[in-house]
Amino acid sequence: MLVTWHTLPTFAMRKMIEWKVPVRPAEPEAYLHVRQVTAHMLGIKDEYVPATWDAAYAQSDQILPRNMGPTQERRPRVTGARAT
Repeated sequence: MLVTWHTLPTFAMRKMIEWKVPVRPAEPEAYLHVRQVTAHMLGIKDEYVPATWDAAYAQSDQILPRNMGPTQERRPRVTGARAT
């Protein structure tokens, strides 16, 4: 669930900052709060819910890379076959 929780919101916030999208000062904190509430409602234990954007980015960097590559199921089962 944490992978899904980080995939869109954390990525979107990073890109808005990177692309210099105008955001009022209170909006990132409000967006983080919405994420915290939805995480709690989805059953994510509170100790895994980041309290700050810096904590969210750090957690995302730890969780996403190992979960975003090809799965074992995508490996070729036939000798000589190429993976796409």
